[in-house]
Amino acid sequence: MNHVLTKFHKAYMVYPNQFSVNHEYYQKNIEFHDYKVYFSDDLDDYQDSMSGAKVVLLGHLVHTKNSELNYDEIFSQLLSHEIDSYEFLEEMSFYNGRYALFLECNEQLYFYNDATSFLSLYYHADLPVYASHSELLKQLIEQLYNIDCEQIAYKSNGFLDYSKYKNIYKFNANTRLNMTSQKIKRIYPIKSYEEKSAEDVYSLIDNEIKESVKYLFGLDKKVLCSVTAGHDSKVSLSYIKDHTDRVNFFTYTKNIEELENNAVAQIYRIDELIAQKLASNLNLNHTLFNMDNLPIKPKLNEDYDLYETSHSIKLINYYSENNDFKNVIHLKSTIFELAKGIIPKNIQNRDSFFPYNSAIKKWAKDFPIDDELVTKYLSDFIVRNDLNKTIQSGYHPFEILYYESRMNGWHSGIIQESDGYLDVFSLINTRHILFELLNINDSDKQDQQLHKLIVQNNWPILNYFQVNNSDSLEDKVIHLKEQLDERISNLENIVIESKDFYQYIKLNETRFRALSNEFSKVDKKQLVLTNKSNNIRKIEIKTFYNNTNGRGIIYFDVENDTIDLVDLSLNGYDLTFSPQETKIISVYASKNFEKSSWINASEFEIIEK
Repeated sequence: MNHVLTKFHKAYMVYPNQFSVNHEYYQKNIEFHDYKVYFSDDLDDYQDSMSGAKVVLLGHLVHTKNSELNYDEIFSQLLSHEIDSYEFLEEMSFYNGRYALFLECNEQLYFYNDATSFLSLYYHADLPVYASHSELLKQLIEQLYNIDCEQIAYKSNGFLDYSKYKNIYKFNANTRLNMTSQKIKRIYPIKSYEEKSAEDVYSLIDNEIKESVKYLFGLDKKVLCSVTAGHDSKVSLSYIKDHTDRVNFFTYTKNIEELENNAVAQIYRIDELIAQKLASNLNLNHTLFNMDNLPIKPKLNEDYDLYETSHSIKLINYYSENNDFKNVIHLKSTIFELAKGIIPKNIQNRDSFFPYNSAIKKWAKDFPIDDELVTKYLSDFIVRNDLNKTIQSGYHPFEILYYESRMNGWHSGIIQESDGYLDVFSLINTRHILFELLNINDSDKQDQQLHKLIVQNNWPILNYFQVNNSDSLEDKVIHLKEQLDERISNLENIVIESKDFYQYIKLNETRFRALSNEFSKVDKKQLVLTNKSNNIRKIEIKTFYNNTNGRGIIYFDVENDTIDLVDLSLNGYDLTFSPQETKIISVYASKNFEKSSWINASEFEIIEK
């Protein structure tokens, strides 16, 4: 029979072989033992048989350990392991891209998708039918099974794993679906939580991200990248600095003066200013456009009602009118948020999801909601996705909720809004990277240390432009110079020379910070101080790191004394100079290491008395 089905872009549907659909738009198809898969023309596909399994890939992926591997090599490597074994899942955790993967083995059809469901799947609680879009699944159910799907919200907006239709749910990328038995199994995380510094995580994921960059610019497609005043777009920008001539950068804004929310208006103002400064100074091919300047097409309004999210119809409307947004790849940065301090400060509970009821209420939006309902929504979501296993593995419940609702649900939902115009890619859309981001310690997340490390190591000039602040470093240098010109140095009689430290002013104090993060016992960092006057002078040396757990690591040699960094913060040290006398302060470590965190920890102040 000929069904009326909405023509979604990058869409697919899966249903039992007993049914037959003759639809002019969904012509491409693949048949398994029990199911057929139909998909749209704009969705790439790969299929092969190997190691006793039939492999079908919709969309695209790259192996981030080696971006040059082709699909035959990737899946041959994967299927050398038993399905869902640790080795199998470890291998898959390094897949980036936007894909739906079907593996048929021993008459069982298994389904996996990418790390945050860039290519989504919706399923019904009871019926063996699946689709990339909730609306498409609803239409299939009504036509194949003659069952009406009750609408429970205008939009789900990616709330947990709910769709706007009763009994239709969003598939969670950290689970695996056996379509034959209609059973869902949690498969990630495969490793327990292990607290790490941002520096340690950076060293683990840097090469992996660079392989994704290599893959992205090997696709021979124009790349789009949005630029804002925030950290997330900077980290993507820092990795693609060698390819900027192949990228169209853009920043969208609104009629700012008409915005009622002053805070939102200020965000747009800062984005405009910083984006244009970045583009001008770095010679980027950049467009700043106003989403409010184009009338919205009536047809777009109709189509927009069919999606699960309402991110920005005005942005999609602009895409539809501009050829620069056709057949291109949009480099997305949003999921870098998992490396930030996103846990609500007023709730600090690692043992349960339920203290976060109030925090996730705002995600529900169009859903009927109260305290009792949100508890039920969350309880059912936990059961469907076996979420308690993540707490047992040591992961923070709110970060898992954020990953598997906001990223897997909301963010992948808004991607579908733009599918008619562009494809998407993220440099970090692998499970290996995302779970490593969750391992970063709370302090480094709060300070967004990973973002800073990435920029510092890949394109440090980006630090010239402040994050979410209209001042550039040039403005700050000018301001600091003005302060210095007004200030009489408290070291007017002491001349300081060093190739290991630099001097700066903080809170009207003269501070010294190491230029290198390499510390050792043999190669001591030194500071040479000379009293240039003909009188006796005294100084005080003081550090700021007072965590007693840090004792026995960094030492200061002053005259004949060896002082622990921690003790120097508690008591300080007085040093007396005869007229024209020179003395040396040495700083060294009890063992060799290289960590930028100790640059901050070993910072010290010198005060002339």
